[in-house]
Amino acid sequence: MKKVYVFFIATEFKTGKAIRLLTRNTYNHVAFSFDKNGSVLYSYARYRYHEPLLSGFGIEYTDRYQNTCDNVKIKVCEYCVSDEHYERIQWKINHYTENQDKTRYNFIDVVGYPFKFHLNIRYHHTCISFLLELLERRDVHTIGALERKLRRNTVYEGTVGEFFAQVSSGEIDFYEKRRKSLICKETLKNVAYLAATFMCSIADGSIFFIE
Repeated sequence: MKKVYVFFIATEFKTGKAIRLLTRNTYNHVAFSFDKNGSVLYSYARYRYHEPLLSGFGIEYTDRYQNTCDNVKIKVCEYCVSDEHYERIQWKINHYTENQDKTRYNFIDVVGYPFKFHLNIRYHHTCISFLLELLERRDVHTIGALERKLRRNTVYEGTVGEFFAQVSSGEIDFYEKRRKSLICKETLKNVAYLAATFMCSIADGSIFFIE
């Protein structure tokens, strides 16, 4: 048996606050790590602060929380998997990393949540659907439900500032302000792609309802 870790995060972004208000959950975001210290977190999220619709799979660094580092609440839960399951997770992480340019955040899933439908598209996920794929769990579908399931596995609950010894950063400047024309162009392209994918998914039956 091996141990992996689930990070529940209450982001201070406007979208995060809105999600918590609507769902009444303490946390609105989840990420996966192979180690307890969370030196590398994997998830589906925005790549830059000012571009919420341009998002997908990637490594999360704590610089995205640097402006509110002392206040961001997190919970870290330990999760045991078999050696074979651990290897499957490693393979999936490597596969998504190699195909990162194909990944998209599944905004349609967010819209479909109140209506209890899920859109199953390759490389398209929300943070929770990606995590559930890694953990191979089908008994829960929401962040709140998973948090309740793992409550007894909590190894830390507090703030980001107290948990991480120092702020980490990647190649992308999370708070970079790019040209509005470039952002609009990429966003429109992404929205059009998601709309076309949604229509195709209706036709081929990729949408299914969850209980």
